[in-house]
Amino acid sequence: MPLIEINFDLLPMKIHYFLWNAGTAPIVPFVPTLAKQLGFSTVTVGTIFFTLPFFGLLAKPFFGAISDRFKVQKPLFLAFILLTASTFYCILYIPNVQTESLVKLECGEGRSSFQYCSNQPADSCLRKKILQSSNETTYHCEIICQTNNSQFLDALCNSWHVPQFCAPEPQTPQFVNALIPSGTGLHNVSKKLDPSKVGKYDVHPKTSWTSSQRAGTKVAPSLVRFTAHVPAFHIVEVDTCLHIPFTHVRFLSENKTTSHIPTCTSPIDIPGCSVSCDSNEIMSYLSTLQDDVTDTYQFWLFFAFLSLSWIGMAVVVSLGDTICFELLGTEPQKYGKQRLWGAVGWGMCSLLAGFLVDHFSSSALNKNYTPVFYLMLAILLFDTFVSSKIKNVQTSVSPNIFKDVFKLLTEARVLAFLFWCVGVGLCTAVVWQYLFWYLENLAMAQGCDHSNWIKTLQGILMTVQCLGGELPFFFLSGWFLRKLGHVNSMTLVLLSFSVRFYLYSLLTDPWWAIPIEVLNGLSFGLFWPCMASYANIVASPGTEATVQGLVGAVFEGVGVSLGSLLGGWIFDVWGGRETFVIFAVLSFIMAMLHIVFHYLLKMKAQYGLEDDIKDRNQRARYASPTEAIHMLEDVNT
Repeated sequence: MPLIEINFDLLPMKIHYFLWNAGTAPIVPFVPTLAKQLGFSTVTVGTIFFTLPFFGLLAKPFFGAISDRFKVQKPLFLAFILLTASTFYCILYIPNVQTESLVKLECGEGRSSFQYCSNQPADSCLRKKILQSSNETTYHCEIICQTNNSQFLDALCNSWHVPQFCAPEPQTPQFVNALIPSGTGLHNVSKKLDPSKVGKYDVHPKTSWTSSQRAGTKVAPSLVRFTAHVPAFHIVEVDTCLHIPFTHVRFLSENKTTSHIPTCTSPIDIPGCSVSCDSNEIMSYLSTLQDDVTDTYQFWLFFAFLSLSWIGMAVVVSLGDTICFELLGTEPQKYGKQRLWGAVGWGMCSLLAGFLVDHFSSSALNKNYTPVFYLMLAILLFDTFVSSKIKNVQTSVSPNIFKDVFKLLTEARVLAFLFWCVGVGLCTAVVWQYLFWYLENLAMAQGCDHSNWIKTLQGILMTVQCLGGELPFFFLSGWFLRKLGHVNSMTLVLLSFSVRFYLYSLLTDPWWAIPIEVLNGLSFGLFWPCMASYANIVASPGTEATVQGLVGAVFEGVGVSLGSLLGGWIFDVWGGRETFVIFAVLSFIMAMLHIVFHYLLKMKAQYGLEDDIKDRNQRARYASPTEAIHMLEDVNT
């Protein structure tokens, strides 16, 4: 007898879990911080992640029902792996939201500059990065100013020497306004000229004509638009204002070899000018994240690709678990031992992804996510090939899928289970969407150098979450569910979230988050087998994919969706630390309500499996005193 017995029917399933999680790990955790880098605020990110799970809410039961009705689990499974890979990859090519900041243009003798002052606390790391720029660096900034200031128009013509703002000399003027010496003083006169006698008029040689006083003057354009050359080493900070001098300017109508020196004989200030520079650091400093970016094409591209990828992930996870339970047959207690390979894949690739992002970004403020997108694409394409080798064992079809599912939803114990899924989804959303954002803020507070390794730290955290937390609990999930039962395990999951959130709120150094992530074993490593196995047990034959999809849709489409929106709003209004305090209290309250609710169900003798469902699911039984569904090791013995 061999020392290691390999079940070749389950081997492709194990490899799929490994590759699927390894492929999505480089992207999914970094999506919120990538959105921040693209120019989206916490409110915008929260709104997006509030909306995304609704697509999963619709897609999971819909495609689950299609796969049950037409027995097409495997084709749909493979198609949605490819959909996820392709749409995630497209996100790589979405450019940042272009932002323009309002500054004050200061034109003076010797040089000009634009000034930015903010009433809000400035990003000290950005400021330091800008002020310590290399002496050889030159930025280019496009500046647009209103020209309703006559002094500024005059300076453009006489001091900057820009011909387009000077009136052309008329060849045959008919009228002229000029200051002409006449006896006791100067008078403003207007006289019709005879072209043959133009030279006989005596104009005072020391009189300066402005562009508005010259004959034939045209109406000035409403905007002045030029490109300024900004030497990095000239940038200075005075009080809370950043002064950015520029030495040369070029107008759009001119060729690249033409430039003007922007000086004025007397100081002129032009407020309300907009500026757009080719420096991410300068633009990040001058700009604030916009709450409303829905009028930008970047937002809609990001939202569209992310929505399609979310649908793909939702269907793949739902159908994957259904296929796995069908392969396990009468041994559903072994589900955790299959699913743990997903934790291994996620943990290994998340650590690699964090290192790659930091390595290829060097010390840049904006991270380079290109390597992880290529890594994701390669792994998921290989996963598609491996998953095509999974044995198709879908045999039963329910003639009344929706009737059977609706009957299931009328049971109090099932409704309680679904509400628990919503509660866990609320808590999970905060970890998925805002934990890394919170840790990045803590890192910035520690000093600018800390941001250089933040992605590596995030990769370490995900590795600990998976290998130190999820892996052992996936492996031991069958034992936990037999000893504690599903109901007690559900309560334990909520309590673990409460402790986890409270510990997050105490952090000052992001590195101390590493030991906290071991609790992910209870928060997710116990939660997922509990949810998936419960859904599989109560499902009627032929409705497994539909019920798995429904349960996953409630968890993600309702719970994660609400958690994303609520968490984003609290994070934006009160901050990260307060967000975790609030959710620590909320998860504790939900755990207590869960205990009370099931106690009342027990007292009313409404808790337990219905006879018809029990008859159809011989691999589950109701047991005292824990009053939980226990999976039998082997119903055939």
